[in-house]
Amino acid sequence: MTDPRRRRALQALLALLITGVALAWVARGIDLRALSRSLAEAHFGLVLAISLPAFFANFALRAWRWQHLTASLAPIGLIAHFRAICVGFALNNLLPFRAGELARCVYLAREGGVRAPTLMGTVLVERLFDFAGLGFLAGVFLGLRGVSVLGIEASRAATLLPAFLLLPAAALALLPQLTPARVERLAGPGTRLLGKRLGYPLLGFLRDVAAGSGVLRTRGTLLPICLLTIACWLTSVPPMWAAIQGLDVVLPLAPNGAALFDASAALTLWVA
Repeated sequence: MTDPRRRRALQALLALLITGVALAWVARGIDLRALSRSLAEAHFGLVLAISLPAFFANFALRAWRWQHLTASLAPIGLIAHFRAICVGFALNNLLPFRAGELARCVYLAREGGVRAPTLMGTVLVERLFDFAGLGFLAGVFLGLRGVSVLGIEASRAATLLPAFLLLPAAALALLPQLTPARVERLAGPGTRLLGKRLGYPLLGFLRDVAAGSGVLRTRGTLLPICLLTIACWLTSVPPMWAAIQGLDVVLPLAPNGAALFDASAALTLWVA
């Protein structure tokens, strides 16, 4: 076996090993008998008929939004963004600490010839828009009906919405001011204390992230990203509704409902 073929075989084995360990970690503590009973009673036709088109639309919208965020960095095609989004979501479901976010940046960096830390800056902007968009939707749902969001009654949750919207909005207003040159002036003295081996790479990483978040300095970017963010969250509702109806899933999914998607799941109960 030639060296390239041997390397590919080793990479495949390593990928299978990581997947197996991740699946074992996810499946720990699951009651297999209860799982088999639930699967026997599930309505998979309903779930698949609604979830597959909705997930495809959601991923396509996220890819389109990310393309808007990377447009000022390099002309990378929509399909490359879509593949990277799929890679990221797949790994987020298998690995802890949302490792898929880093993986999708690395994948797209190889496709588009952009540095991965620079793409991480665009993902940072994306996350802030997600928080702001979810806050907007929470306000809409609370206005339509007094639902409990993340275990918080509607009256109390409504008082938290201004902070939920203002914090990401303030961060989005601040990020365009953090140019790579300004980041170097602010962080340079501190990173130099770490020495060349650690300080210089860290400073370069921070400059790259600042370059990626600088997409907000591009005219005409804000409105399409806002609209696509709302569309992304709206298309996440049908699969959750289908899971409630077809699989008898109890939402929120994460302990204490702390995750961002669990907030969307809680809002889905308004529809269900």
